[in-house]
Amino acid sequence: MAGWGWSPMSWIPKRKKPEPPPKKVAFDDRFDELLKDKADKYGLPWLLVKSVTWQESRFNPGAVSSANAMGLMQLMPRTAKVLGVTDPFDPEQNVKGGCKMLASLYATFKEEHGLERYRFAVSSYNVGIAYVLAAQGIAKRANMPTDRWPILACLLQRTRVKGKTPYWQENVEYVHRIFDRWTQYCLLDMSGRKVRNITEVGQ
Repeated sequence: MAGWGWSPMSWIPKRKKPEPPPKKVAFDDRFDELLKDKADKYGLPWLLVKSVTWQESRFNPGAVSSANAMGLMQLMPRTAKVLGVTDPFDPEQNVKGGCKMLASLYATFKEEHGLERYRFAVSSYNVGIAYVLAAQGIAKRANMPTDRWPILACLLQRTRVKGKTPYWQENVEYVHRIFDRWTQYCLLDMSGRKVRNITEVGQ
C-alpha cells in the first residue's frame, strides 16, 4: 500500500440516514414461497434474495426503473433475454432469472469467503461485474488484498469500463442496506416471528 498515501477505510462514504418508515406498515410476505423456492434451487440464502428484491423493487412486480430495469429483481432487457426471461413482469420468471444471475455472480468469486463473497456478488448485481473485477485488478497491481470488501468498495471509484465510471457511492450504500436488512430478516426469522418488511423492525 506504500505510495498511495491514503487509508482504504477513510474513503468509504458516510452512511445515509435510514429511510423513513411508511405511514402505514403492513406484512408483506406475498412472494416468500416463490423467493424460497428459487433461492433454494440456486443455492442462495432466501432471506438475502428477499432483501435484494425489496431493495430493487419494494416487492412491486410491475416496477420499471429510469434505466428500464424491470420487475421484482429489476432485470435489464438484455440481461433478461440472456437469462431466458420472456416476461420480466411475471414474478416467477423474474425471480428465477434474478436468482440465476446472483448465483452466477457468487460462483465467479471463488477466492472470497463467507459474507465477503456475498458482498462481491451483491455489488456486482447492482453495478456490474466488470467494475468489481476492474477494482480487484487495481488492488492486485497495488499489492493490496483483492478479497476484502472495504478495500474494493474504495477502489470502485478508480475504475473505468468502456470509458465509464460506476456510481460507486450508491453501490456501497446499496450493499450496506441489503446486508442490514438481511441481518434483520434473519433475526426475525430466528426469533420465530413472521419475517416482515424491514421498515417494521423496532416499531
